[in-house]
Amino acid sequence: MTWNHRLVKKTYKSPNSDYSEEVYAIHECYYNEDKSVWAVTENPVSLLTADENLSDEEAIKNLRQTLEWMTKALEAPIIDLDTFVFTDRVSRKGSRKSKTPNNSV
Repeated sequence: MTWNHRLVKKTYKSPNSDYSEEVYAIHECYYNEDKSVWAVTENPVSLLTADENLSDEEAIKNLRQTLEWMTKALEAPIIDLDTFVFTDRVSRKGSRKSKTPNNSV
């Protein structure tokens, strides 16, 4: 299983009016070996590093790496959660596993 960061779009519609809003955020995206997407994280990734054993330099290095991954996500096609078709998760042995609820992990 591989993963990376991807830009994800979700449209939120008001149940009481015609108002809707498109929200974009960067999420972790999970792939099968054939590069098909089987899930994205429910919540967007945050720019946060928390470890009491990290020096300031290590924390900055971790944050810089996350920013690089987030920036690279802007180069890939957007995953529109309203229309995207997820595949089943396939284990390394080739067996299919059931989808997670809403394809989020």
